[in-house]
Amino acid sequence: MRLPFNDNRPPWDRPFDMRRVLVWWSITALLALFWSFTGMWLYDLLT
Repeated sequence: MRLPFNDNRPPWDRPFDMRRVLVWWSITALLALFWSFTGMWLYDLLT
């Protein structure tokens, strides 16, 4: 958690930055897809 008076942050490190939000959303979506596919594959493999 950052201090509120720290204003000399780079542009990609400010809160509510759409690029950072989209990057993190895409990373979590890709991880969720990967884990769902590996989970289905392991389920088919083990049963």
